[in-house]
Amino acid sequence: MNEELWGAQLAQALEFYAAWAEGAPGGSLYSQVERLLAGRKALRNFAPATAAGRHGSSLDGRAACVIAARAEEGRESSWTTQLRRREHLDALGLIKRFGGPPTERRYPSVSRVALDPYLRALDEEGRAALRALYADCPALPRGRFGQYAGFPYDGTEIFAAFSATSEDPDAEEVDGDPRVHARIRAQRGPAFPPRPPSWSGRAWTGPTPYFAILLADGDRMGATLAKLVREADLRAVSRALADFTRRASAIVAENYGVTVFAGGDDVLAFLPVDTALRCARALHDVLGDRPHKPQAHAPSASFAHSSESIISRSAGVMIPGGEGFRGIQ
Repeated sequence: MNEELWGAQLAQALEFYAAWAEGAPGGSLYSQVERLLAGRKALRNFAPATAAGRHGSSLDGRAACVIAARAEEGRESSWTTQLRRREHLDALGLIKRFGGPPTERRYPSVSRVALDPYLRALDEEGRAALRALYADCPALPRGRFGQYAGFPYDGTEIFAAFSATSEDPDAEEVDGDPRVHARIRAQRGPAFPPRPPSWSGRAWTGPTPYFAILLADGDRMGATLAKLVREADLRAVSRALADFTRRASAIVAENYGVTVFAGGDDVLAFLPVDTALRCARALHDVLGDRPHKPQAHAPSASFAHSSESIISRSAGVMIPGGEGFRGIQ
């Protein structure tokens, strides 16, 4: 570990911006604060580049890798053995991967999300055969990811079971646990890997290497807030959005996905391709059910459901992927 680089990156990891203005609640005050905040963000400080010549992070390339080269270390530490070959992580990347108690820190890979339609289509015997491959591997925390309780493992190696890459134990591009790859090679045959019973007789080459990225937010939020002048109305909208945030992660989990971020009117999640649109519809409907339209002749704290709700939701779904999920994290 390059301790100096680690400390420098953590010192710049978090950025906070704030803007405020005095006046009566309403559209003009809201617009003024928005302009002030946009101006403050435009004045952000850019620190000079450091660590020239080092690999950039494999995740986004923005910051330098803080891990010393294997040749420099002269040995493998307990955590570097959990990195993929040729994987380079910056300070935040390492925190995301290894931060927190060991029993809680694991997060499902996109391989696990993409694998889910295949696992759900298997019978229990087929899932048990796959679970046996991972008997001595760390499982995903059940308390956080109950949607994957039937197969609480990343499953990256299973994609290789359906490709020629798994035949070569020394292949540079094969990701995952070598022990699992060895078990797959030992068992490969007409009955393994298992096929979903409902898919028998169909031309089928294995689980799809695709998953969906869902990005959703509320429509016209700025215009909505600008129209609200009473504090009670603003509080009601705030409560509605807070309630939506609490429900969003549950909706994503019900559709066998994982939430990356949910806050206010924004949601970012990874989902299997067969449930992504259903999840987007459910998120839209839940926000539409929130009481958020002020009534003209009611007490200020009273809001009504309406087909003309002033808040609605838009969602976009992108489906990335590739053979064996090489290079995707």
